[in-house]
Amino acid sequence: FAHAVGWAADGVEAFFYRLRFTDGGTREVPITVGKQVADWWIKKPTGEARTAFQNSEKKGFWCWRWENPEPKRRIATLDIVSRGNEPIPIVIAVTGERE
Repeated sequence: FAHAVGWAADGVEAFFYRLRFTDGGTREVPITVGKQVADWWIKKPTGEARTAFQNSEKKGFWCWRWENPEPKRRIATLDIVSRGNEPIPIVIAVTGERE
């Protein structure tokens, strides 16, 4: 996941990814500031996220790798759902690979 948030404080769950599987089931993957993501003003490494891009003004986004704990279930779609609180989700890209 290549993402960031705007106007965020550490510890706040900003949004989540909802995975919809082909078998009809779903799974939510919570994204918490300071763990899987951080503010788009890049200041320091944070939690599990790594700096993916940073411009000369120290603005950018983060890369976070998530491994599906149920690789046998095929993912049909992915929703990006804001928690509706102060952080503004910014999602740049989502990639995946097959087992």
